[in-house]
Order: sequence, then structure tokens, then C-alpha cells
Amino acid sequence: MSSSSRPYQGIASAFSDYCSAVEQRGQDEWDEVVSKVRRDIKGDESELLSKAIPSLRRILIGGPCNEHVSLLQNINVHSCDKSCQQHRIEEEKKQDDIFSESQSRLTYLIKKFITIISNIGDPIVLLLDDMQWASTTDLNVLQSIYQGARNPFMFIFTCRPMELNHPFLTIANDFHNKTDIDLGQLNAQTTNELVAETLEVDNNDCKDLSNFISCTSNGNPFYIRQQLISLRESGHLCNNEKGTWEWDVDLLEEGISGTVHVLLSKRIKKLPTLSQETLKICAYIGTIDLYILGLILRDTNKDTKKSNQVLVKEALSVVTNDGLLALDHNGAITFTHDTVIEASFHLIEHDKRASYHRYLGKVLDDKVCPHLRQRYIFTIAAQLSRGIELIDEVDRIHTATIFLSAGEKSLASGAISESLFFFGRGVSLMHDADWTTNYRLCCDLYTKAADTAALTSSFEEMESYLNCLYSKCACKARCVDYLNASFIQVRSMAARDDRDSLKVGLSALRRCGESFPSQNLTMHTAVGLARIRASMKMSKVLSLAPIRYD
Repeated sequence: MSSSSRPYQGIASAFSDYCSAVEQRGQDEWDEVVSKVRRDIKGDESELLSKAIPSLRRILIGGPCNEHVSLLQNINVHSCDKSCQQHRIEEEKKQDDIFSESQSRLTYLIKKFITIISNIGDPIVLLLDDMQWASTTDLNVLQSIYQGARNPFMFIFTCRPMELNHPFLTIANDFHNKTDIDLGQLNAQTTNELVAETLEVDNNDCKDLSNFISCTSNGNPFYIRQQLISLRESGHLCNNEKGTWEWDVDLLEEGISGTVHVLLSKRIKKLPTLSQETLKICAYIGTIDLYILGLILRDTNKDTKKSNQVLVKEALSVVTNDGLLALDHNGAITFTHDTVIEASFHLIEHDKRASYHRYLGKVLDDKVCPHLRQRYIFTIAAQLSRGIELIDEVDRIHTATIFLSAGEKSLASGAISESLFFFGRGVSLMHDADWTTNYRLCCDLYTKAADTAALTSSFEEMESYLNCLYSKCACKARCVDYLNASFIQVRSMAARDDRDSLKVGLSALRRCGESFPSQNLTMHTAVGLARIRASMKMSKVLSLAPIRYD
């Protein structure tokens, strides 16, 4: 699981594996799963769940999941005709309907789905890797999955060392029958076996080499592989005329100078320019697919006549063969080790990194097809946010609208923390003069930033946004916006049992010309109800039961 530019992407990948596994078990088991799931989850529930997690569409509704397209479709998406584009635009809009649904309902449906499949067929083992990168949204869904699971159901999580207050560890502490396994480094004997099998030699024949590598790699399997590659490239490990490997133990230290990170950096800098560019793109974007990679490689290689597809294949062939990147069956490109990410990240000097993020964001903003824009809006916004200090006056307002769109989509999908981040970035781009020239954009950003700040209990931040709204929306023409801001404050105060919330609400209504009596007398209530009753009778809307005055 990795920090994703699209909500639920990590969970969706796991469910995709589940669907594939059930299909491989045979038609009978597939039919049983489909029958029981569709019996209990149907109609708009199945539509909602399949839109949030497209990989489940095959089970819930039938047909392809449409979440990942083939290499040709993905990279050459611009070549489709207008009718095809219109169809995809409509499909994208249907998928985006998910963001109008409540997070609680979606959480309930995921929990319900897990409960159903837990009681079908063989025990289920759910493996989620790299939990240190899990997003807040994915962790919330993980809790629902755990609550819905029934025995026999096993969860396996892998993660690198992390702080004790990490959100994942907080959730994991509530799991029952939990077993923690600390995977240590390979010992000298295991390293010897690994080196011997790699070189296809007897264990005793390579003990001197494996002992040296064991010490310098500290038993890390990835480092062992990288050191063997470095020795091979430096000529300290080579094939003789008989086709067998040979080395000189006394000269090994010359082949490995510095840390594995240094060795890896040297190797990466020797790669073809296209491969280095691929590693940089993947390191700076994070979660990436073939379509995004193809767009950026095309922009960085404008002079070439090669197609996006050819560029991507050439770029990936080198780095995947070297074990630096991997391409999964869903079309996602991932790093094989955190050390590769770090080394790739350092290909760009520190003072140029913000500029590179801004470049990536602008390329994607310009090149992504309109019907795919909402799918990649998080990726675009994330890159621009990391280069926000370099956003110029020409792009400032447009970038703010991107942050607004990303924040709205995050908020609607339940990713509250992410939405507050994007709204805050949008607010930071606005100037005081924009309240005159771009009033609606300013008001939307501040209002939604205040709302999400309240939801995350960031009350000081909320007050800051609201104070600005109160000062800019004080005139009668902006009464509705003033009331919206007041509603956020009243709701926040009420949630904290602040009795002054009623006073704040009434004060806001008086500002907009709606006055209420200072005392709530029975007579006022009776007169008001009588007027409503008379008005509704005259309009013949419905017949009312007699009003009682107790």
C-alpha cells in the first residue's frame, strides 16, 4: 500500500488480487461468491461500492472493472475519436458520483462486503505492504475491513520501522490475536546460500565472497543484490573462459567503496538518460501509472519521433531488468526498495526540487485528457503544491482553482485531512484584491477551508478563515455567504457543547434581516403555527392534523 493520489487505490489493488484469485479457483466458486454478494448488495449499493473500488465491479455488477486500461489504450489515449472521448467522459462522471455519497455509507458497504466473502470458500489472507505510506483514507477503510471480517480471515501487514504514534500502529493496537514479527537481516549462512544460488556455485566455493558481502550489506537482501551488480560492473566479479564466476577477495573493497546508497547513486547516474528521467518522475510523483509516465516522457523528449508507448517501454525495460522498478498487473509502477527512491530523489539538487515539482504539475495539468482530469486531479494538485512558492501571477488563480477542485473531491470522499491541505494551499494563493476580482473563488476556498478545519478540530485555523469571511461578506448582497460561515461556527460550537452557539446563530440571522423574539413564548409559537397551517390550507398542499396547544 502506498500513499495514493486516488482515494482507496491501495485497498482497490488488494481487492483486485482477490477477484483474480477467486477466478482462478474455478467457475463454481466464482458463481458462489457472485451469487451471495449480489443477493445482499444490489442496486445503488453495488453501484456506489463499484465506483469507489472499481476492481470489485466484476463481482458486484459484471463486466470489466475499467480501472486500468491496456498499455496502448493508456498511453495513446489522445488518439481516440470524439465519440469515444464523449463516452469516456460520461463514464468518468459516473465514477465521480461516488464523491456525492456519505463516507459512512461507503464504509458500511465495505464492511458488509467483507462479512459476506469471509463466509465463502477457503480462509482469506489479506496482505497489505508498506503500511508506513498508507493514507488516512485507506486506514479508515482498513478499520471497516477489519470490523467486517469473520473467521477464518488473516491480515498480514508489512511496514518499515515507524514512530510509535504513527496512525497505522494506533489502529493495529486494537486488533485481536495480533502477532508482531520483526524480520531481521539475513545471517552469514543464509547470505552464503543466496550468493551461491545467484552465481550457481557451491556454497563452500563462495564463502569468502559471501562473508565480505554479508558484512558490508548487513544482511539486507536488496543490498546484497546491488553489491553483486556493482562488483560485476566494476570488473571485480567476472566470468572466466570456462563460464564460471571468479573474484579476488583482496580486491573486493575496491569494487565497493562507500555505502549502498552511494553505490546505487553511482549506478543510476550511469543509466541511459531516459531511464534516469523515469526514476526521477516516479520518485517525485509517487503513485504513477503508464499513462502519466508516457505524458511526461513525451514532454521531456519533444524532439524524438518515438511514440509514447515506445518511450515508456524503453525506459522501463532497463530499470525493471536492474531491479529498480517493478510493474504490477494493475499497471502501477512501484519502486523495489526505499533506497532506490532516495537515490532517485537525489538526482535533482535540493534547490531545484520545487521547480521540478511545479514542472510535473504543469505538464499534467496541460496534457491530461479532459475526461481523465478528475481521476488525476490529486496528482496534479500534489505536484503544484510542492512547488507553490514558484507559482507566478499568470498561473496563480488557475492553480487556486485546481486546489479547490482537489479539496472538494477529497472532502466528498471522506479524506478530510487531505481536503484541508488543498483548501489551505488555495487560500495561500489568494490576495486581498481577489475578493473584488475573484470573489466566488475566494469565498469558496475560505468557506470550505473553515468547514474542514472544524471537522479536524483545528479550531484556531477555522476561526482565522471565518474572521476573514465575516469581514468580506458583511454587506447585505453577500448575506448567504455570511450565513454559511456562521453555520460552520454554530455547528462547531454546538459540537463542543458551547451554549453561546444559539446567540451566534441568531446574531447572524439578524444581520441578514431575520429577527426573532427575545423570549420564546407559547403565544409566539401558537401564532406562527397557525399562520403556517392557514397558508398550507390555502395552497391545498396537504391536510393537516389539528394543532394542539399544550
